[in-house]
Amino acid sequence: MVGTVGLNVLAPGKIALITGSSHAIFGVSAQAIYGAGFFWRLHRCCGSRQYVVEGGQVSTGSIVKWFQDNFCGGLLEEANRQGLGLYELLNKRAEKLACRF
Repeated sequence: MVGTVGLNVLAPGKIALITGSSHAIFGVSAQAIYGAGFFWRLHRCCGSRQYVVEGGQVSTGSIVKWFQDNFCGGLLEEANRQGLGLYELLNKRAEKLACRF
């Protein structure tokens, strides 16, 4: 939750997506929000009359790490040659893929 402060998600209508071993989604609202899919909600967050709600996806960040460890063999060297991080290189390659939905 502290990451929401660093991302300036401090006013109603703002949302933070925080990636770690899981993905957490935090939103700020002027009213209390209840519903399926919310992990929990903080009332009167930081002494204000705002509410913070949380949802997310468990282990999604761990899956990204697993993909890197198992399928990105020589890409780290390529990323280093280009002055990129591995995930930056993967994002650049993904941008070139044709999506067919």
